[in-house]
Amino acid sequence: MPPQGSFPDYGYDPTFDVGLEFPPPLTEADNPHSANVDVMCLPPVGAQGTLQHIGSPATCCAWASTYGLATFTAAKRNNSPPGNDNDLIASPAYIYLQVRQQQEQKTQKPTPPCGGSSYNYYFQILAQGTPNITAAPYIPDCTQLTQYYQGKQIPPDPRFLMGAVSYVKTSDVLRLKQLLASNCAIAYATKLYTDWGQYAGTPVPYVGNGIIAHGPKGPVGHCMLIIGYDDGIGGFLIQNSEGAGWGDQGFVWMAYATFSNLAQIPAFYYSEN
Repeated sequence: MPPQGSFPDYGYDPTFDVGLEFPPPLTEADNPHSANVDVMCLPPVGAQGTLQHIGSPATCCAWASTYGLATFTAAKRNNSPPGNDNDLIASPAYIYLQVRQQQEQKTQKPTPPCGGSSYNYYFQILAQGTPNITAAPYIPDCTQLTQYYQGKQIPPDPRFLMGAVSYVKTSDVLRLKQLLASNCAIAYATKLYTDWGQYAGTPVPYVGNGIIAHGPKGPVGHCMLIIGYDDGIGGFLIQNSEGAGWGDQGFVWMAYATFSNLAQIPAFYYSEN
């Protein structure tokens, strides 16, 4: 495991201010004691690349928004559980490089290769769809990923298009629970504690050591997919993108208090109802 306090750039800046207007928080809601989204609609746990993958790209936004949420949305819409079928899983590879290019064009500044990215760019692209993994394979190495897609134009798969996404404050816990109970997976961003890399599935829920992790540029940020909650356990169930060897086979029950202390706003979901 990576040493405590040593972290890759997962690909999210937790100090970024999105400047959105949010619905007022719920003050009461008749939520069930626990709920999960339809796990058959989720893609399998993937690996974006960690310290074990030297030079891996900082693609956590792509994994949460595209591999996670876009795949889940398509599977739910079309009643087509993805399983291990790469044709039914939205690729986090090509869209990540598209987003990086758009960010560079917007800022008119060269961006360092394989740096972080922002959720809003992904959802703009997903309004037209994005390729599946068969058409756009993922490579957990920065240089190889960039070289593979150099000059390639890959048409989007319309199965993965999403209209306008909705968003909510991560502090609005009652609304998050309400969304999960209505079968809406939620992509969100978070800071991390320094013991995050060592978490191996216990204790449950994950509480953390309370020490915010910092990298060379400031607090370490990460993006993941919220897929359930349980008041008996006292936490949210989250699918990570650091491979099945992390946490509990790639998942973590995160204590509500820890979640609230670390989570950044906004959290994104998509509903066709």
